[in-house]
This record gives sequence, C-alpha cells and structure tokens, in this order.
Amino acid sequence: MAANDSHATPTKLSADDVFDIADALLDAAQATFGRRRDTPNLANSQRQELIDSETSMRSDADSFRAAGIVLLGADAGVSAKFLRDQIAEAKKVIEATREVRHVIEVATALASFGGAIATGQAMAILKAGRSLQHTIEKQNV
Repeated sequence: MAANDSHATPTKLSADDVFDIADALLDAAQATFGRRRDTPNLANSQRQELIDSETSMRSDADSFRAAGIVLLGADAGVSAKFLRDQIAEAKKVIEATREVRHVIEVATALASFGGAIATGQAMAILKAGRSLQHTIEKQNV
C-alpha cells in the first residue's frame, strides 16, 4: 500500500465505522492466532510475541465497542476508510508472509495502531498508521 495522505482527511466516525474497525481488528487478531497455531516450530519468544499482539488487537477491538469510540473518533482527523484499509492490508500480510519474524513485526505494528486508534488522538493515529504502512511495505519488497 503506497503512502497516500488523501486518506487522512478529517471526518467523523459513525457507529457503523467503529464496529467495522472493531471487526477488522478481530479478524486480524484471528489471523495472527491462525499463524501461531499453524506454525509448529515457533520459539517461545516468537509464540509469546504473537500472543501479546493478538491479545492487544482483541483488547483494542473490545475498547471500540465498550467505550463508545465514536465520540473519540469524531475529532480524530482520519477517515474510517484509512483505518479499515490499514487493518485489512496488515491482515493480508499476516496471512501471506512466510517468515514468522515478519508476521510478528506486522502484528506488533498493527497492535500499536489499534492502541493509537483507541486514544482518539489524530497525531497518534497518523503516526502509528504510517509506521504500520511502512512495516507492511517492508514485507512486500
């Protein structure tokens, strides 16, 4: 996914957007779980990093639903499409990447992105989104 600041236009998140984002995070967490489950020779540290990332993504998704992130997202200054696209792209990389260390890098960046979204702070979201995008692009080289 190429860098595109046109996705960073101010907008309000609707309730549907928030639930879509939560669902996307849960899907990515499930993909991370699947990679962990289907990779038999993980080192304990790799397994734990995947568990931590998955747990963080699930927690962030729960935060969206429980905390009414719609209100926080209203002033976030990023489009719901940008958020969903970043998460979907990360999920694709998690599912397609053969190297566990690359899966861990993407899952960790995605978990950080989810945490930034949960804060509702535009600059934190954009910074974490760019970091996630950079991590994804690194894997696609």
